[in-house]
This record gives sequence, C-alpha cells and structure tokens, in this order.
Amino acid sequence: MTGPKISVVIPVYNAEKTLAACVDSVLAQSYRNLQVVLSDDGSTDGSLALCKRYAERDGRVVVVAGKNLGVSAARNRGLALCEGEFFAFVDSDDALFPDAYEKMLSAALEHSLDLVFCKVCRVSGAKTGYRAKERHKQNVLLGLNVSDACNDSMEGGIWSALYRASAFGDLRFDERLRFGEDVIYFMDCFARRPRTMLLDGFLYRYTVTDFAEKYYREDYPEQCKLLCAACKERLLAAGEPECAAAECFHQYYKAAFALAADKERLSAHRAWLDGFAAENNSRAGMRVYLKLTLRGQPFLYRVEKRLSAWLLHGKYFALFRFLLRLCRRPEKKEKRS
Repeated sequence: MTGPKISVVIPVYNAEKTLAACVDSVLAQSYRNLQVVLSDDGSTDGSLALCKRYAERDGRVVVVAGKNLGVSAARNRGLALCEGEFFAFVDSDDALFPDAYEKMLSAALEHSLDLVFCKVCRVSGAKTGYRAKERHKQNVLLGLNVSDACNDSMEGGIWSALYRASAFGDLRFDERLRFGEDVIYFMDCFARRPRTMLLDGFLYRYTVTDFAEKYYREDYPEQCKLLCAACKERLLAAGEPECAAAECFHQYYKAAFALAADKERLSAHRAWLDGFAAENNSRAGMRVYLKLTLRGQPFLYRVEKRLSAWLLHGKYFALFRFLLRLCRRPEKKEKRS
C-alpha cells in the first residue's frame, strides 16, 4: 500500500441492522491504506460480535469496546487507537461512496489541507436527496471562523470530513454531551484556523433521522443547557457576540422543536422551556440565526424555516405542530453530481 494511512473511527451502539452496510462501504474504498476502528459503546444486540467478525476477516479492522457512555466517549476511545496521518468518522447507519477517501486525500495532499469536506447525500427511507447547502464556495480554500461551526452552516457534519492528524489529533469530544458534540468539536477545530476546502462532489450517504425522536430523553433539558453554555463560551472567546446570540437562539429553537412536536412532552417540560427561552430566545438572536441559516437555501425551505422560527419564538406551539404536519412531505430524488 502506498500513500498515508487514513484511520476511520466508527462509533457503534446497537447497530446490528445497519453496521454491515456501513463497514462494507468503508472497506470497499478505492483507497486501500486504511485503519478501521470499530468502537462499541456497550451494545446489547449482536453489534460487538459483528465487529469482531470483521476484525477476523480483515487485518485493517481494529475493535475496541467499553461501557455505554455515549457517542462522544465511543469516538474518543477510537481516536486513542488511530495510527493514520489522517483520520475520519463514519456513523454506523451511514455509508461512503466508493471513491470518497481517494478524492478527499488527493485534495488534502495537492493543496496541503488540514481539513477536507465533501457534499452529503441525504437518505430518508426509500428517498434519496442530492441537495447541498451551497453556503461555501467549492474547490477553493475557505477561511473559517469559530461561528462557521454552528447555525447549521457547514455542509454535512464531522463525518463528512477528512482531518490531518498533526492538526487535530490531540482534540477530543466533550463526553458530557449526548448530542451537539460535533458542533463543539468543529468549534475547537476552526479555532486553529485550518487550511480547509469543500469538494464539489457527493461522497457521503447520511441517514436522516427525526431530531425530536433521536435526541429526546429525560435528561434532554440538562443536555441543552450544557451545549448552549459550551457554544456561547467559545463564540464569546472568539470575539463573535452576535453569533453567540444566534447560537443561543438556535439551541432554544432545537429544544422547542423537539418538545413542541409532542403535546404531552411539551406539557411535561413547559416550565423548563420557558426558563430556557428567557435566557436564549431573543429576537436579535433569531434574526442573525435566520440570516446565517437561510443563505443559499431554496425558497420553500426559507419560508418554512422563517415560519417555524417565528412560531417557536412567539411560543405558538399548536400552530407550530400544524405547520410541522403540513411540511413533512416526500423529498424529490435528485441526481448525484
């Protein structure tokens, strides 16, 4: 094998049904010099056994297992074993296009990049969508700020990127966070002013999940507070107070979205949500958030986002639920570029 090694960290938790397709897509990459780290987070199904079978069949696969401490801890366990000059993340219900790492590594080497992003194909059930956010120019060097990590600004997530280990190998995920850990990780990456590029090509298949159902747990309110505080601290330290207000609104928006989508859930947490809103639901923050979020988006998306933001800002939760039912329609299938 020639060329630098890429270490790929895949956190695994009760992913028996999707893991094979995910790992197969990584092992089938046209670029072969890989280390695949399967980090099991205390799975109770057959996921760990499946991980071990992959390690027996392919010498590039390494398995590490631990207690169920969350995806951040699972990724950190995997990062501790990474040997490559570059590393990447893949979620266990997602998959890669066959030439993903070949193209991303080629760009990294040609342009001396620390961080390479690709565009993301979103899969929801039987529907596949090839629609990029188009907020950043493609195939050119990007000057990213800490605020680019938030407000849904980046194309994809931590899993749609290739990282140079010498630039980011020492960074770790905040294990207190059960969601939003990727935003904080990106903030810490961007604070180092890396040489970054977004490629003009769809190389990652992301499985769309319902935010409210995926992240809602009894500790959801506490998680929101932790994430909001971590974001605000980093943005203020970077001298971006307007973006801090926008991200505070973003966290309120997501919390209100997750809770208001279900009438009983909202009733159980209404007092907490009102208190969270008092600290984070500012009109100024909403305006900056919408300005950053809607840039380059299709007309209908902009209309729906503005309506939902204004309804949640004004706490018109019944109207929001009606809008949510109205807007959940099938996505058109588009071609890969």
